[in-house]
Order: sequence, then structure tokens, then C-alpha cells
Amino acid sequence: MGKMKRSRRLAGAWIAFIITVILFVVGVESYHYFRREYVSNYQCRILINEDLAKLESRREKTGIFIHWKKVENADPDAGLYERTKYGELPKIIGYGRQIFDVYSSRFKPSQSLKKVFVAVQVEDTSPESFSSFIRALGSAKVTFIFPHYLDKLEEISRIVIANGHEFFLQIPTQSSIPTDKKNTVSPFLANANPEDTLEKLHYLMASVKHMIGVVNTTPTLLTKSSRDMAVIGDELAARGLALLDLEKSNEMLTQLSEKNGLIYCNIGYRFSAMDASKIKDGDTIVVPFEQLTVLLKVMAKDFAIAPISVSMKRFSMLPYRKCVAIFLIKDDKILVGQRTDIPGAWQLPQGGVEDGESNAEAARRELFEEVNAKTVQALGSTSRKYRYKFPESFQRKFLKNGKEVKYTGQELSFVVFDFLGDDGELNVAKENREFSSWKWITIEELLQTVVDFKRECYEKAIEELKQSKIFL
Repeated sequence: MGKMKRSRRLAGAWIAFIITVILFVVGVESYHYFRREYVSNYQCRILINEDLAKLESRREKTGIFIHWKKVENADPDAGLYERTKYGELPKIIGYGRQIFDVYSSRFKPSQSLKKVFVAVQVEDTSPESFSSFIRALGSAKVTFIFPHYLDKLEEISRIVIANGHEFFLQIPTQSSIPTDKKNTVSPFLANANPEDTLEKLHYLMASVKHMIGVVNTTPTLLTKSSRDMAVIGDELAARGLALLDLEKSNEMLTQLSEKNGLIYCNIGYRFSAMDASKIKDGDTIVVPFEQLTVLLKVMAKDFAIAPISVSMKRFSMLPYRKCVAIFLIKDDKILVGQRTDIPGAWQLPQGGVEDGESNAEAARRELFEEVNAKTVQALGSTSRKYRYKFPESFQRKFLKNGKEVKYTGQELSFVVFDFLGDDGELNVAKENREFSSWKWITIEELLQTVVDFKRECYEKAIEELKQSKIFL
């Protein structure tokens, strides 16, 4: 009996010993795993700081010569970039002079053809093979996506621009480092503060010139942190660059675009030759580099392949057009016209102010051009200007019809006239007519029937004119 008890105690001791060893090994391995993650993150910070120091050292030695070379050779990039410790970073120097507009493809859409917007994802290539590939494209214009680590990226980028194409820089926008990238620079580390995020973004943006924006590596590796996304989006918008997102939709980016004017596009479709027949007019797709020639062969002849920039949200960075809107009054009612493009939507006569014109002169000219009114007397105008944005549907309609979008919206001054003639003088049947019909309505009816995107402007202008006693 005593022998059996000793055997049980011995077996229990062995079991306890084995469990202890297992727990110890698991604990040690867990410690090393998390410690390794911490060290890797820390080492990446060191790599970035070392590279920045080397880059700054080289630029300090050659900076003065670079400056004089730019002046002497009239560098076309002069003014579009600023020198920083990270390298040369883009900047906005005025409307129509931002990186996205300057280096986006010069593609001009044909009105007779449907369009598919194509981004070509390149994983590896050389300047020689890429040049041959570009020649094989012929007249087709596309958007290229290059990884930030691509060898001889600067040389390849110059080939892209010289041949009328455009490109985005693909950067790892995830919040952690993939296992195979532990010893390379990764831009957004786990729990990075905004300063670190911005520093890494600058570091990668400075790796090549002439890109029109950045793109994430895959849909699942776009950071979901609203804080990080705000840092990225604000910086891209401030520098005139776009964000291309490889997923179908992103509400966070939509809100960011409305807030800061970020130019962005979502791509939710990856090309497969088997699905070529499913491509519709206006689709945006990603095509692997090696499959672009396949796409060119299988696309229907009534389709044109276009670069991504043609479809992107770039309108919010354009200026507002200076315009006048006219209150023409008769018997306490206001003249309005029904828009030819939106049946049932009514608005005041209005139009742009030409160079050298006063608001009153422009208003008289527009009254005659749009409704043929000549017998009028000026009563006053608003002291303030009121803005509204064009709906995105209007802007995309312009692009689809091969027209250039020049303005994000209109800036209105409101001018008030008393109509002294009779209704027989009025006529909207003009060349390039704005209105299909006209009528006299009350202010209340105007605010009920005006097209939605102008209503707020009208309300504010009417309130100002009432306070100044121009409207009773």
C-alpha cells in the first residue's frame, strides 16, 4: 500500500514538472515573440532616421548646385516641389498648378465611345522592359501603380510621363508591419502617433517625383484608423495629391473628401479575362501588369481605355466662377426661368462676370441674353457674395461629354432690377438657351421651386436684401 502511494506521488510530481516546463517554454516563447515585435518596430524607426540623416547629408553638400541648375535650365518642376529633410515634396502653387493636374494624363475622351478607367498594377519591371511595354500600348492611355521599393523607380517614372501616362505610388498603409518586411521601412506602425505617421508618409512621398497620388497595397491593408486616415488625407489634399483606394467604398474617405477636398477614387473590380464581357461604361478596374495586353485584346471596340484621373474627384480643388444672379421684380413678383436640363427646376437669370465688367453691367447683359429684358431700372445689390458647389453629377456629365471642368461652383453677387416694360418684351427662345420657359412668382414660391443646390444661396441673399430694405 505504501509503495502504491509513493508511485502516485512520483507520477504526480512528474506531471507537475512537465506542466511547469510547458508553461515555462510557452511563457519564454511568448515573451520573445512580443519582444521581437517591439524590437522590429523600434529598428524600423532607426532605419528611417538613419536614411533621413544620410539623405540630408547628401543634400546639404549639393544643395546650392541643385538650386543654380534649376534656375539656369528652367526646370519645369520649379515651384511645384519644396526641399525638405525627406527630399523634394510637392506643393500647390495655384489653381491648375498642382501635381495631380500637372502630371495626370492628357487623355481626351471621345464622345462616341464608352469608357473604362484602368489602373495597371506593376510589381516588378526594368526601364528597358517597361519602355518596350509602353510602345506596345500604342495610343491607349492608362494609370500605372508602382510599389515604393521598385528598382530604378525614378527612371521608370520619367518614361511614364514622357509617354503621356500617369502613375500612383503604392505604399503600405497598414497599421502594422508584415512579417517579410521587418527589416525595411514601413510607413505606419502600430499605435503610431500623428507625427510619426506624417514623417513616414513624407519619407515615402519623397522617393519619386511626378506621381499624382498614393494607393494602398490591398483593400484589407488600408488603415481603418480615422486618426491616421485624417493625417494622410489632409496631407495629400494640402499637397495636391490624390488617394486611390483599392476597395469598393469607404465612408470615412467620402467624409474626408467633403471636409478637406481630398481627390480620391475607389476601385472595387479586379480584371479577369473571363469577366471582360461584364465591364460597363464608366467602370474603374485594376489590371495586373502582365494582363493589360489581354484586356486590350478582349475589350469591345466601342470602349476606350482611359486613365483613372479622368474619373476622380478633383473638382473641389478648382476655383469658384464669379457670377451675378438677377432679381427682376414686377408687381412684387420675381421673374424665374425653368432650366432646360432639369425640368421642374426654376431659378433666377444668372451668368458669369466678364473681364472689365461691373456686376451691374454683367447683370444687364445676362438679362438681355437669357430673357431679352431691356427696360429695367437698377434698385441695388448684395454687399456679400454667396457660393454654391456644382453637383458631382454635373461635373461627371461634363467629363463624359469631353468638356473641361474649370470650376468647383459659382460665387454669386445678387443684383435687383425693377422691370418697367411689358411681358411681350420677354423671350427665352435664344441661341444656346438656358431656360425652356419663364413666369412671375413670389419669393416664397421661388424658394420652394429653386434647384436644390442653389436654395441656401437664395435664402441668404434674400435675407440680406430684406435687411437693406431693397426687398420690402
